[in-house]
Amino acid sequence: LLAKATRAAAAALGLELFAAKSPSSSVTAIRAPQGMDSGEIVKGFRNQFGAVIANGQGSMKGQIFRVAHLG
Repeated sequence: LLAKATRAAAAALGLELFAAKSPSSSVTAIRAPQGMDSGEIVKGFRNQFGAVIANGQGSMKGQIFRVAHLG
């Protein structure tokens, strides 16, 4: 349910899912808007909402952010 809600919210905001054809039930990876570093989104979530989300890893760092649906 949380995964579906997160993906619907991302779509409503016009954001692109990273792996739309093979979604995970435990995490949603979302592409940052063009020209924006996903690290700024991660910091914004923490500072504005007290929520922890993850940046991309490796070559995807700065390009995607990840929202977990567990815990």
